[in-house]
Amino acid sequence: MKYLFEYLGQEGDARRLLLTEKLVKPEEIAVMSGGEVSDMIQRYYTVISTHGEEILLVRKEDLDTFNSITKVLHR
Repeated sequence: MKYLFEYLGQEGDARRLLLTEKLVKPEEIAVMSGGEVSDMIQRYYTVISTHGEEILLVRKEDLDTFNSITKVLHR
C-alpha cells in the first residue's frame, strides 16, 4: 500500500488511533514500523482526503453512511 504519512506527528496520531480503537495491542504497536502502521490504518480506514498536515479517515464499515451524508463541491 502507499505510505500514508508525510509528517512524524501523523504516524504518532495513527499509532494512538489504532490503540484507542483497540485494533492492535500496545506490545504490537511498539514494534511496528511506520510502513506497517500505515498499512494497518489503510486496512481499517478509507482515506477520504489529505491536505498538508491533515488526513481525513473514515472507518470502512462506516463508509456508506459517510457517503450518504456528505456532499462534494467541485471547482
